[in-house]
Amino acid sequence: MKKTLALFLALMMLFALLAGCGGSEPDPGTTKKGTETAEEPAEKPEEAVFEPVSATIGGYDITVVGAELFTDTEDKDGIRIYWDFTNTSDETIYPYCDLSVKMEQEGFELNTTYVYSEDDVPEYGNDSLDLRPGASIRCISEYSCKAEGEAISFTLCDWYDEDDAITVEFDPKNLPGRPEQELEIETISDPAWTEGMDTEGSIGEDAYVVIDTAEVVKGWDDGEEVIRVYFEFTNEGEEAASMWWTTYYRAFQDGIELEEDWADEDVEADDNTSLDIEPGETIYCSVCWELRSDSPVEVEVYDTWSEEYIGCVFDVQ
Repeated sequence: MKKTLALFLALMMLFALLAGCGGSEPDPGTTKKGTETAEEPAEKPEEAVFEPVSATIGGYDITVVGAELFTDTEDKDGIRIYWDFTNTSDETIYPYCDLSVKMEQEGFELNTTYVYSEDDVPEYGNDSLDLRPGASIRCISEYSCKAEGEAISFTLCDWYDEDDAITVEFDPKNLPGRPEQELEIETISDPAWTEGMDTEGSIGEDAYVVIDTAEVVKGWDDGEEVIRVYFEFTNEGEEAASMWWTTYYRAFQDGIELEEDWADEDVEADDNTSLDIEPGETIYCSVCWELRSDSPVEVEVYDTWSEEYIGCVFDVQ
């Protein structure tokens, strides 16, 4: 009996020993040694939740729609703010003309910065394009900043009234990014701003210009098209001068000014626009603009001081 009991106790001890050697699963809060607490995995920062902020400043509607970090030409941090501009005035104007931009961080006013041209976003330079009444465009503002710093305050205000403003704060460590949706540009198939204008006439005191013909040709950059518009320029001044020097000219599509560009193949008239001619002489000139769509193109030649305009519309389809 004693042998049987001793054998039973020995077997029980053996089973307990084997169970201890097999080991149990370690506590989730311990390391493999079972003595130190493991570090909790770092929580991912929540994605920025941003609702566009809108305001009316002077004769314009403004909506701030996004922000992102970038690296500028000096390999330093910068912030890019995206904002939409609608011209609700009754004049043709460009956004940067009547608006002032200010950015501040940690009590300091930030400085503007920029990237190399190959890294530009499509909205670069839009704040300098003329807009017809009712037209809208997306603009950007780029400033140096501390990417790990405190909140950045972005303010757009009227040049002449700083109290007429919109201010939005952004956390540089948690920005909403580039807007997912592009700004929808309304198609204007029958532009009327040049309606009733003459296609030729005196521009100021020193020029007589005729808007002649236009053609759509391949641009210097693959895949793009440009419109080349031909002009006759007569120097009516008292000194040698060019059309470029004595007049202003611009083209619009869908109410937004087009950017000047180059054709894939130059013609002599392209160079003549900046060529000085003597008083009384006439020269044939041309200017190219990059097309944005297949909407009609309005062309104007004007003098800022006398407010003398000539203009016409060209169909590009």
